[in-house]
Amino acid sequence: MSELKPCPFCDCTTIDIILPNYEMQDYSAKPIASCNNCGAKSDLEKWNTRAPQDEWVSVNDDLPKSIKPVLVSLNGQTILMSRYHPDNKSWVDFGKFITHWMPLPTCPKDIK
Repeated sequence: MSELKPCPFCDCTTIDIILPNYEMQDYSAKPIASCNNCGAKSDLEKWNTRAPQDEWVSVNDDLPKSIKPVLVSLNGQTILMSRYHPDNKSWVDFGKFITHWMPLPTCPKDIK
């Protein structure tokens, strides 16, 4: 396994690997990568895969892993900012109209 990338939500570099508990006889369980700072979790094999920041992600394909703000598209027309609650499996605003989302772009670094 290659080195794990920092958390895509908080940029923390301390990532825990949680191994499945096979004593529960769930042999289909997979190892999980978990951010020590914000608690974001993902299958270990998917942790290093990221949607490019300039591409929209369909809500049918994937959902945000933390409650950090993201850009959302309503019915493919309007762009707003919202948050997704992974624990509740619900959007804070505009839920039923959200068709796509993407991470917020990074702030400019060369402001003088």
